[in-house]
Amino acid sequence: MKNALETNTPQETRIIAYNLIIKISMCAAKALQHFHKYGIHLDIKSSNFVTFLKHTKNEEKIKEKENDLIEEIEDDQLECKIIDFNTSVLLPAEDAVAIKWYANGTRLYKAPEIRQNNLNENYNKQFYMTRAVDNWAFGLMIYGLWQNANRLYAEILGKEDDYDLLDVHLEKIRFEKYETQLDQIIKHVFN
Repeated sequence: MKNALETNTPQETRIIAYNLIIKISMCAAKALQHFHKYGIHLDIKSSNFVTFLKHTKNEEKIKEKENDLIEEIEDDQLECKIIDFNTSVLLPAEDAVAIKWYANGTRLYKAPEIRQNNLNENYNKQFYMTRAVDNWAFGLMIYGLWQNANRLYAEILGKEDDYDLLDVHLEKIRFEKYETQLDQIIKHVFN
C-alpha cells in the first residue's frame, strides 16, 4: 500500500489506495470494538482479520469497475471479522476492565506492559490484562498496512532481540514529519 501512496504514483491511484486503507482500518476497528464487548483477543494481527464485501445488488457493477467503486463502497457494505480465538479470553461482564490471564499470542505484537512484566519467559503465569493490549497490537497492524511494515515484522519476528528492533523502528517514526491525516492518526497511536 505504501508504494501506491508515493508521490510518483498517479493521483487517482493514491486516492483509491488511501480510501481503501481507511475503509479497511475502520472496518477492522469496528470488529475489534465489537469483540471487546465480550473479551480480549490477545493475538491481534492482520492475518486474524477477514475483510469482504457484503452481498449487494451492485455486485456485477463492482466486478466491472473495481477501482472506481472502491471510493463508492459504503461502510455498511464492507464486512470485517476477527478470527483465531485460540488465545482469547472472555470477560466476566461487559463492564469488566481487566482480567487475570496468560499472555499468549504472537510475540512481536505484545503490548509494552506485557513485555515489561517479562511475560515472554513465563507462559504458565497469569497476569492482569486489559483491552489495551489489543489496541497496541491493532496500532501495529494498521501501521504495518499503511507503511508496508509487515515485511519488517516478518524479518524480525522470532529474533532474540525482536522487541529492541521493533522499538528502534518505532522510535524513528515518532519524530518524522507527518503530512496526511492517516499519518497523524498512526503517529498518535504510537505516542
